[in-house]
Amino acid sequence: NTINDTWNANCECMGIVNSIEENDPVALGISIFPTPATDLVTIVSEEAVIVGYTIFDINGRRVRQGGVNADRFVLERKGLEAGAYLVQLTFEQGALTRMFVLE
Repeated sequence: NTINDTWNANCECMGIVNSIEENDPVALGISIFPTPATDLVTIVSEEAVIVGYTIFDINGRRVRQGGVNADRFVLERKGLEAGAYLVQLTFEQGALTRMFVLE
């Protein structure tokens, strides 16, 4: 195991996660709304269970991460300032990144 390893919902090491291609059904099945948002951001996956997430600010600093193990979840603003953020979503199949905006 290395510092870059990712873990699945069963706490099994998955190693370094592969990127999911943009034309993959998992990537096409992601919805993030509303954006821009004021307090809550809903993330839905129609094709796969979201194992976890990591949020980065526009400068690439990790500002939050957590486990999900569901096909949808709601991010609460909780101290995040207005601006653009990247959320990396991790699935058993790999990971992908999307942007959302907080007002």
